[in-house]
Amino acid sequence: MVRDCAPFARWNAWSIAAAFALVLLAAPAQADDKAAPAPQLIDRVIVRWTTTDKGGQKPQIIFARELALETRLEAMSGGEAPDAPLTERYIRAALNRHIAETLLSMLPIDPVPTPEVIAQRATAAADVLQNRVGGPEKLAKALAIEGFSDEELAAILQRSARASLYLDRMVAPQVEPTKQELVELQASGTTPYTKEPFDKVEEKLRRWAIAQRINDALDTFFQRTLIKVVITWSQHH
Repeated sequence: MVRDCAPFARWNAWSIAAAFALVLLAAPAQADDKAAPAPQLIDRVIVRWTTTDKGGQKPQIIFARELALETRLEAMSGGEAPDAPLTERYIRAALNRHIAETLLSMLPIDPVPTPEVIAQRATAAADVLQNRVGGPEKLAKALAIEGFSDEELAAILQRSARASLYLDRMVAPQVEPTKQELVELQASGTTPYTKEPFDKVEEKLRRWAIAQRINDALDTFFQRTLIKVVITWSQHH
């Protein structure tokens, strides 16, 4: 459920997008050369959320720049340009993914993954993300637009890594497709690589299939969890 705001179906997307503009740095006005520089707004909390599961949990926060970048990535996954306007559809998709991945990343995995396994998953998550948005150049442009550093992106990728690892081990085994599954998938005509020789696009097809399976698993998980999620949008526009 959603607190302190209209349901998403009636949410004013322009108001949300306008809130992101507050993170842009404005040149401070100065009365004279000796005046101290005015504080500059670098980022701010735009969403707080928690779940009612097991008596509730510590509230989680999402910063405006992070949600803006994640929205841009969702839009690019949908075929939009890196600098396309942020819209309600992709804001909603980004928020859903963020919450689902965060919840999954906090759940215990048996056996406990080693740091090396997490690092390998993060590398794989980076490959999948690049494939989703149309390549490393487009990803770099999105990062530049939102002023996001590689270190900040690494934190998102690690969250995605832990979430995908939980899905693979505890919820939906075989996120990684077999070669035979890839052959059958390409032959189905439902992928972007249908007209290309399999041996030339096998790795791209693998990343595409993994992204689709993770998206489906995340969506299923979020829909089952939605009734327990309480979202509060910042009112300080």
